[in-house]
Amino acid sequence: MLYGYNDAGTGPGGFYDPNYLNAGFLSPVTAFMPWGASTYHSLQAQVQRRLTNGLFFQGAWTWSHLIDNSTADFHSTDISPRRPQDFRNMPAERADSILDHPHRITALVSYDVPWFAHDSNWAKKNLLGNYQFVPVYTWQSGQWGTVQSAVDTNMNGDSATDRAILNPAGVPGTASNISPLTNSTACGLPPCIVGWYATNPNAQFITAGMGSIATSSRNTLALPPINNFDITASKHFRVGERYTVDFLAQAFNVFNHPQFVGDLVNDVATNGLTGAVRNNYIPSSALFNQPRFNFSSNPRTMQLALKFSF
Repeated sequence: MLYGYNDAGTGPGGFYDPNYLNAGFLSPVTAFMPWGASTYHSLQAQVQRRLTNGLFFQGAWTWSHLIDNSTADFHSTDISPRRPQDFRNMPAERADSILDHPHRITALVSYDVPWFAHDSNWAKKNLLGNYQFVPVYTWQSGQWGTVQSAVDTNMNGDSATDRAILNPAGVPGTASNISPLTNSTACGLPPCIVGWYATNPNAQFITAGMGSIATSSRNTLALPPINNFDITASKHFRVGERYTVDFLAQAFNVFNHPQFVGDLVNDVATNGLTGAVRNNYIPSSALFNQPRFNFSSNPRTMQLALKFSF
């Protein structure tokens, strides 16, 4: 989003860019610019072992690293703002992507029950046999998110993108709000704010007040990892050599293990999360870095399905 105001750049939120003003832009302009860039590297490994009597094992591991300077074009998530903090400084946006999950491990067992598997009697084979059970375990590195001040720190009219101040010596995972420092003689209408101080100087992330320089990068706070177990039970009916009818009963997160993650536990896609979840990334919020209060626990779900193959 590119801003040009005709207020001579004075006062909180005022921003004067003569390039836009001289071009005739007297109000905010939204533009989608082709400035995004990303780099992705990965290593994938898989092992399989098929045993007798319908037993099959498979394990897979993916290591990857995704770096970008922008991710979402639209307001699909508040975990990582879609606009740059400073649209004239895209290199400052380069960081681990919200889609970066360094490790993803899956393991499954497929067991085709051998009862009457080779019986010539159709009723025995299809009514007493043809059962399959597939448990699947998934572990994935947590979702990254951007710590945001929720303050128009750089005073360009856009408070949704400004990040926080990083204290490298701070206690990991902690945050602090700020209070103003005033000087009664610094301006014509005292008291005047001349600076800010952290209410907790030992915090890792500190709100960047107006006029401050936010020193943190994008996607610096990770959510807990996915630690999920699913299972599918199937009943197959085969009619001739061409047709198969499958009845499936599926349970996702079968142990109902709370998983406060920013994406989907059963899908590699990123879940669109907006609104109150942003409190998890705002240092001044009482719910900062408390995923259990900001995200769904992804409780157990079950479903029945019918599949016809021909």
